[in-house]
Amino acid sequence: VPAPSFSLGTPSPASLTMVNNSFSQPVTVKITPTNLAGVITPSCGNLPTGVSCLFSPSTINVNGAPTTFAVVFEANGAATPSMLNNITINGAATINGNPVNSSVGLI
Repeated sequence: VPAPSFSLGTPSPASLTMVNNSFSQPVTVKITPTNLAGVITPSCGNLPTGVSCLFSPSTINVNGAPTTFAVVFEANGAATPSMLNNITINGAATINGNPVNSSVGLI
């Protein structure tokens, strides 16, 4: 039996163009678990100054079947559209006391 794990699929859409002081369209990410039932907490990495991310839901309960979550990016006056191409969308879970992580990037 494979060890519990999960992977994050390619974001849809895989790239974003934004203007300052706005919210992006929702970006959907698929979670594919392997022998995993538990909670995955999403986060973002490599966010430029002035950009934040909001998740729906903020934690994802998986029961062994694929599921999806959405992330929306908010850009304030410090952000520019060209700054949104190296952001990572991350997922983290703890399985039997061990951290399990997966990441996918916007292009």
